Amino acid sequence: MDRLHYTKFNELVEKIRQDKAWFEPFIALCKEYYIENGTGGSLHIVLDDGNLAKHHIDWCAGYACGSKDWAGDDIANLMIWMTSKQRRKVYRNYSLYAQSKDFS
Repeated sequence: MDRLHYTKFNELVEKIRQDKAWFEPFIALCKEYYIENGTGGSLHIVLDDGNLAKHHIDWCAGYACGSKDWAGDDIANLMIWMTSKQRRKVYRNYSLYAQSKDFS
């Protein structure tokens, strides 16, 4: 999964800020991310475990950037713009983006 084009990223930031029509496109990004990162990748502590405080998301953004996980970095930086209520909505809908994989 590639890094978002800056126009798409900025459009989604604006939707998040306005709290209008952001949920479905954001969940689609997470779903695509989970196809490649079945255990939540760089965002495991946020997307899988529900640690939704800004400092957790900041840490994940830094980890993703340092790991050259550009998609994870984009998702984390989008979540930084979210309110606590929006972050909880994402986590409560874990089943919409998490992929069940057989690791045996």
